[in-house]
Amino acid sequence: MSNCIGNWTKLSSFRICRNYSGITTISIFADDFIVQYPMEFGQHTHSLVCIPAVYALLPNRKTTTYSYLFHVLFSEAKKIGKTFAPILIMTDFEPGVTRAIALDFTEKNIQKGCFFRFCQAIYRKVQSNSLSTAYLEDIRMRSVIRQLMALALVPHEHVSLLFDHLLEGLDEHEREQLDGIFKYFETQWLRQTNMWIVFSISDRTNNYSEGM
Repeated sequence: MSNCIGNWTKLSSFRICRNYSGITTISIFADDFIVQYPMEFGQHTHSLVCIPAVYALLPNRKTTTYSYLFHVLFSEAKKIGKTFAPILIMTDFEPGVTRAIALDFTEKNIQKGCFFRFCQAIYRKVQSNSLSTAYLEDIRMRSVIRQLMALALVPHEHVSLLFDHLLEGLDEHEREQLDGIFKYFETQWLRQTNMWIVFSISDRTNNYSEGM
């Protein structure tokens, strides 16, 4: 695909995970913060149809830029008689791309955030709250934080109850230490659970697009 958008300053890598009967049954994994060029993707042929990966070099991470990219993909798919309608679109939690997906795709296209990035975000909050040493040395604290991360692996309807149960199980000292973490989690994540809960899907990370 030869379409270019502005200067080639940002690399966003889309990897097609599986294809059975055309573009309508694929999963797409996108990483919009790659600092090095990945090695060339391999390609596999299924039912005599070979679908390549797509590399998009974008000038920024604005919603309009990602939206333009998606419309290029819609157009390119149409040219070969296909419909660009992935069942699952998994990305990092970057606002520009998540907004573009919400605008340009329908509810039939499931948008999920990467489980690895979800855990990474929580651990970075641990670091910013000066709890890195405590996390490494205190088994109890490490267990509580990992249980927060593990909420992404349980059914949607149980998340709020388990979050409350985890908070109620803290003693006074633990509450004081972890107050910032729990407030962050409640504000940042509990309001958008559909985005990060990966209980019902088998592909839970977009690291495929990094670990080539």
